[in-house]
Amino acid sequence: MIDYDTLPYESYPFYETHPAHLESIATLYGLSPAPSQNANILEIGSSSGGNIIPLAYRYPDSNFIGIDLSKKQIEKGLNFLKTLNLKNIELICEDFENVKLENKTFDYIIIHGVFSWILKEKQKALLKFSKEKLSPNGLLYISYNTFPGWYLKLEARDLLLYHLKDLKDKKEIIKKGRELINDFLTELSKSKSNKNLLSVFKDLKDMPDWYIFHEFLEVNNEPLYFKDFINLTKEHGFGYLADSDLSTEINSPTQILNLEFLIKLSSKKNKQEQYSDFLNNKLLRRSILTHKKLLEEREITIDKTKIPLHFIASNTTIKEEVKDLNKETPLSFNVEKRGTMTFKDPIAKATFVTLSSLYPEAISFNDLTKKIENVLKDTSMENIINRSKLEQILCDAFLCGAVSLSKTKPKCKKISTKKPIICPFVREEAKKGLRVTGFRNHYLVLDSFSRLLIELLDGTNSETDCYNKLKKSTVELYDEQKKRTKLSTLSNLEFSQFKKWYNLVTNEFSKSGLFIG
Repeated sequence: MIDYDTLPYESYPFYETHPAHLESIATLYGLSPAPSQNANILEIGSSSGGNIIPLAYRYPDSNFIGIDLSKKQIEKGLNFLKTLNLKNIELICEDFENVKLENKTFDYIIIHGVFSWILKEKQKALLKFSKEKLSPNGLLYISYNTFPGWYLKLEARDLLLYHLKDLKDKKEIIKKGRELINDFLTELSKSKSNKNLLSVFKDLKDMPDWYIFHEFLEVNNEPLYFKDFINLTKEHGFGYLADSDLSTEINSPTQILNLEFLIKLSSKKNKQEQYSDFLNNKLLRRSILTHKKLLEEREITIDKTKIPLHFIASNTTIKEEVKDLNKETPLSFNVEKRGTMTFKDPIAKATFVTLSSLYPEAISFNDLTKKIENVLKDTSMENIINRSKLEQILCDAFLCGAVSLSKTKPKCKKISTKKPIICPFVREEAKKGLRVTGFRNHYLVLDSFSRLLIELLDGTNSETDCYNKLKKSTVELYDEQKKRTKLSTLSNLEFSQFKKWYNLVTNEFSKSGLFIG
């Protein structure tokens, strides 16, 4: 109904596709993936490169190719690349079946937001292509919409398609589609006759046009059960390793309440995962696959002893006052987008007190051990030097999404200097749009003040310099509750108030790993 050149799908970075993240998962599962900092990486459905261009900048010794059918999106990505002078990335406008890659193979193949939107025969062709192009120890990432969760959305999709089927004009489709959503919301809010449709439309009403129409109005959007995906990929020589969002895996501590029940239903991991999808009404999977032969005749389990091979970081914040860590009193930590963790164990508490103080910087396992001992100030305690215990704490946290791991140390710093330096790539991103990409390949939305500030944070400007240079700027600001407040110019702001905003915004930049010095 609407193609990707007419209404482009916004190109975002996705942490779940990050090669360093995929590498760490595979390593913990006992595989030997290629080092992500020196790998060949292919993304099919790359759009304008929002996912792989930031990776190409941060991994100069890796080589990247992005393929997409949208000429408009590829041109947008190529125009941005001209400002960066990167030599390790290509963006190609072509169907994957026709692209000329010669004899190249890839250590990581990323297919995000494609699989569910192509016909079944095309899905098979995509898997065949991926099998041929995946290196011997390579990893294939595929995201796809899943049942049973998508049954709840299909009703809304069918209704929109039925109502708009005779329309051709893009603007008219968008207008009439939004009108239908709002009309049904009004009626359903009164009648309460279809709570499922009401819930879906409530979520949709504030979504951007491109999301609504590519998610709900594409001719092809075919969710499938996990079991059917597994059977299809097995036919093409792939084996299932894990979900890239480990917190949804059955062996994650977040799923521990269901595990006994799932084991009762089946002893096989893939069957347990399917039952888990029914329990959790799963909408989306982000599967990591590899060559089937690599997984044959071996138990697919996490090996916590691989944790020390990594640098460790954790975006956690302490919820309450830290008292005596040596005592087994509870201490809670907020985990970004994951909820709360509470520990009584001294080592666990000291671990996350340490990691939260360092973030976004990562630390080696051995250095973390030393810092924990220092925090507890009692190296005579037997459990402080219990390496296995610390490995288990970190492994559980990784499975919950509370810890990130990387074989190499990410090049980002906490804000610590009087004239901080934002990553040059981020400054270029800020010039072209409303969001920038953090070191974990996640995005940060900018307001006008943040965007102007990023341009100045190049290592030559102090807080006072920024205030003086931004005095005449017209900006929108947000308070601590993310509520927008409009100001005509920053000259209306006293320096003390500016300092408050400056600290608020730069702390957010720091948490996102935007600073390099």
